[in-house]
Amino acid sequence: MPALSIVMPFHNVRPYLTRALESIRMQRHTDFEAVLVDDGSTDGSSTIAAGFADRDPRFHVVRQENTGPGPARNRGIAEARGTYLAFADGDDEVPPEAYASMIRSLENTGSDIACGRVLRFVGEEPPFLSELHEEIGRTAADRTHITRYPALVANRTMWNQMYRKAFWDAHRFGFDAVLYEDIAVSAEAHSRASSVDVLADIVYRWRMRTAQETTSITGAFGHPDNVLALMNAVARTNAVLLELAAAAKSTHDKLMIKYDFEAVLVALPQAGPETRKMILSRVEECIATFPADIADDLPAEQQDRYVQIRALLADA
Repeated sequence: MPALSIVMPFHNVRPYLTRALESIRMQRHTDFEAVLVDDGSTDGSSTIAAGFADRDPRFHVVRQENTGPGPARNRGIAEARGTYLAFADGDDEVPPEAYASMIRSLENTGSDIACGRVLRFVGEEPPFLSELHEEIGRTAADRTHITRYPALVANRTMWNQMYRKAFWDAHRFGFDAVLYEDIAVSAEAHSRASSVDVLADIVYRWRMRTAQETTSITGAFGHPDNVLALMNAVARTNAVLLELAAAAKSTHDKLMIKYDFEAVLVALPQAGPETRKMILSRVEECIATFPADIADDLPAEQQDRYVQIRALLADA
């Protein structure tokens, strides 16, 4: 059996898929299988994936009707045979040392999860640190936990992390057929882990698509349906942290004010009455668990955002 299983769901990412798969093929750690889940692609992505599988036995393709990234990941996990489990998306790239670094860390410490830093990139322009993940890996730490390293609440993505497969299976983690399916899963995994290794290494390159390129989930910022899905995911995450990792919750509250409430304020003027009501309901559900002084030490812009959100709730 391979040491590592890499699950990559993909759907209509033909312009990017070759580079994504090349970045997997060129990993310094060579003992892996790449489970490529073709989630009903119609743009030629299937042919690219099949070509890699034909040339390299470490790659194999699983095909299914389009069901979304969550069920596609679940399908890939069901096929995975490795000791360790990692994820990648078909429009991103993995630096050559990433998997070797995370496996080495997990073997040295016995932790359940290893994670690292993330770069964002646009085409051939110079990459830059992901703002969402900027505190993760600023200080490296072995055998830590989300309650002692609360910046890990920003690990809302699966692909800058590696999991011990036995840990994943023991807790029966899985993804729902919704947008932002990974946010609550990542929070629960970090909360239930015996320990986590945080690396200072760059372990993932996250593509930022331009306005001219095909719209991605994260690219549809402020669309009411997307924001409702986001707030559903954030509310589930809030509940997970309340139950399992309360010491990290205030950091997550501030993350909501910084990122999620900005999206809410963009979405509400465009939303129909029912969608608006549901978004505000999720926001209210989360705010009800915030400490009274949550915004006191935030930058002025974020304090103003929080005031606007509370005013909208008062008027609803």
